[in-house]
Amino acid sequence: MPLRHVALAVLVAALWGCNFIAIRWGLDAYPPLLLIALRFAISAAPVMLVPRPAIPWPKLVTLSLFLFVLQFAFLFAGMELGMTPGMASILMQSQAFLTPAFAMVALGERVTARQLVGGGVALAGLGVVATTVDATMTVIGFVLTLAAAASWAIGNVMQKSIGPVDRFALTLWLSLIPPVPALIASYMLEGDVVAAILNTGWRDVGALLYLAIVSTWFGYVAWGRLLSLYPMAVVSPYALLIPIFGMASSALVFGERFGVERLAGAALVMLGVAVATLSLRRRS
Repeated sequence: MPLRHVALAVLVAALWGCNFIAIRWGLDAYPPLLLIALRFAISAAPVMLVPRPAIPWPKLVTLSLFLFVLQFAFLFAGMELGMTPGMASILMQSQAFLTPAFAMVALGERVTARQLVGGGVALAGLGVVATTVDATMTVIGFVLTLAAAASWAIGNVMQKSIGPVDRFALTLWLSLIPPVPALIASYMLEGDVVAAILNTGWRDVGALLYLAIVSTWFGYVAWGRLLSLYPMAVVSPYALLIPIFGMASSALVFGERFGVERLAGAALVMLGVAVATLSLRRRS
C-alpha cells in the first residue's frame, strides 16, 4: 500500500482503539440494544441525501446484519457481561485471521503458509487469554466478544464481494437497517427505553456521537475503501494496532491493569497477525 493508505489504516486503528472507551461510557448510560439503536439512528440521519448503492436489498440487509447488528449486539452484550475495554480490543482482533480464512472459503483468495502460522500463533494467544477469565473477564463476555469478531470478519468478506461502491452512501444505508429492530428488541427485553434516553448526560451524548460519526461514518468508510482496493489479508492485519490503542486508552481512562498472562496472550495475538503482515509486505 502507498504511504497515504498506510497512514489511513493506522488512523482508523487508533480511532477504533479509543472506540472501546466510548462503548464503555455508552453502556453506563444505555443497555446494549438501545445503544445500538441510538448509535445507528444518528449514523443514518442523512441517508436520504445520498442515493442507495446499486446493491439488492437482501444483500444490503445481510451485510448490515453481520457488520453492524450482530457484531455490536455481541460486543456490547459481552462488555456488559464482564469484558473490559482493553481486553475487548484484543479479542476483537481475532477477525484479522478469521477474515482471510472466510475470504478463502467464500472468495477463493489464497492463504499462504506464513499466514497459517501467524493465525496459529494468534489462536495460541487467545487460548492464553482464555485461561485468565475471572471476576474482571467472564466466560460469557469472552465468548460473546469472539462472536462479535467473527461477525466483523464475515462483514469484511461481504464488503469485498460487493465491489466498488460509494462507501459513505453504503455506510449510511447500512446504518438505516439496525435502529428499528434494535429499538423494538430493547423495549421488549431491556425495559423502559424512554427513561434511559431522558436521563442522558453530556458524556453520554459525546459517546454516542463518537460511535455514530467517528467510528461509523469515518471508520467504516475508510476501512471499506481500503478493503475495496487491496486483498483482505493485506488490510485486516492493520487491525493489529487497535488493541495497542485500546489497551493504552483503557489504562489511562479506567486504570485497567492486565497482568502477565493477559499481556503475554495479547503479545501472541499481535505477533501472530504481524507474521502474516510482514510476509505480505515483503512480496509487495
